[in-house]
Amino acid sequence: MTKIYPLCILAALLATALLASCKSDSDAEASSSECAVTGMTMATLNRYLPTTASDGTQTITKVTVKGSEYPMSIDHLQSSIYNLDSLPAGTDVSRVAFATFNSTSTAMIRSLLTDQDTVFVQTDSTDCRKERLLTIYAADGVTAHTYKLQVRVHQEWGDTVKWNRVCNAESYIKALDVSRAVCSDGSLYVFGKEGTTPVLLSSPTQLPLQWTRTLLGSTNIDLSSIQVVGTNYYALAEGLVQQSTDGVNWTPLAAEMPEGVTSFNALAAIGDGILVAVTGEGFYSLNLNTNTWTKDALENAAMLPTSDICGTVLPTAGDKNLQAAVVVGKRDGEVVVWQRTIDQTGKKQFSWNYMEDGATSGLELLSSTNAATYDGGILLAGKLSDGNLGKLYMSYNKGLTWSEKVVKRPENTNDKTSIAQAQSYVLATDADNFIYIIGGGTGEVWRGRINRLGWTEIQKEFKE
Repeated sequence: MTKIYPLCILAALLATALLASCKSDSDAEASSSECAVTGMTMATLNRYLPTTASDGTQTITKVTVKGSEYPMSIDHLQSSIYNLDSLPAGTDVSRVAFATFNSTSTAMIRSLLTDQDTVFVQTDSTDCRKERLLTIYAADGVTAHTYKLQVRVHQEWGDTVKWNRVCNAESYIKALDVSRAVCSDGSLYVFGKEGTTPVLLSSPTQLPLQWTRTLLGSTNIDLSSIQVVGTNYYALAEGLVQQSTDGVNWTPLAAEMPEGVTSFNALAAIGDGILVAVTGEGFYSLNLNTNTWTKDALENAAMLPTSDICGTVLPTAGDKNLQAAVVVGKRDGEVVVWQRTIDQTGKKQFSWNYMEDGATSGLELLSSTNAATYDGGILLAGKLSDGNLGKLYMSYNKGLTWSEKVVKRPENTNDKTSIAQAQSYVLATDADNFIYIIGGGTGEVWRGRINRLGWTEIQKEFKE
């Protein structure tokens, strides 16, 4: 008997193992406790854009948005599913279908009407204007995982500019005939004259309300010619270049004038390592690293600007060594635009080109013009013949064409004091993509930016 008992136990264990090995795959699946969403992609969505015709008539235009360009993130720990990069404003999320949906088992969605779970069908239209509850029920009939499903949409229009009047009737600015404004190192600097006295006003860009007034150390600086790069300032005084490290105290530039040049008409633009000056004979470039001048090659010198000259230098997409200098001015009562590519390595030399093919067809004839690099393009402002602020113009193709529809100037009709009544205007842009318009005589400062330039950029690439 003592030898038979262990054999009975062995037989019983063997039978149990055989039964387990004969269990079907469907039985194994039925006992699974997995309940997770593993992938989700939105299908194409509709977007409705309001447009206003030249006669003021408003219409709605329907376009489509590719949902695949706004990936859904799945956070299992926080039990949430959402698109990290919000859909553009105007996108209709009341009828969202999903091109792909992957889960480990059955998915149910909570009804907004009955508050009961119903089967989730990815191709059906799902109202995602509110947060939805998506539950994955495991095959074991016991385990479940509920996710909060959000389809995010921007609540502001990306290409709209929102203006705020951050300063009204500021006494310092009200007393100033403004000539130039620049942003540098977190501060807004406004140059102008109180009567015949040159003055610099400065304020932090984060709070342009706390102004510091400083008298300039030199009284013959052409304030409208001031250019700044980093913390270095350059300007003309009686046609000769002056330099400064604070915008207040100025000394002659330690560089010999170009051969045959006794004075410059204007300083037009400044970029990394280069300063552009203009005479009646042509353009000259100062290498700021070596303090040496070069006369630039150009075409059609008969169309060089003679007044209201301004410009800027902007990076060229695709090559970090290339910059584009654009100069705008007037000649014989007409607007003229010039452009040149600059190779910072010095290996290639490019000539200045007169932009005659439609470059000025959309521009008003402005005076006291200001130009600034903005949104990868050029922003231009100036005064009309009646003294009022003209439209703001943007060019995204180095001055070839211009549009007044990108950045609308600030308007205020609620009171009599507004930017429209200013006696002088200056414009500047800062590192946070804000635009500043300062009105001399009224003491107003308006600040605004294209909404999308203030959004947090989503990191889409990760490198070690």
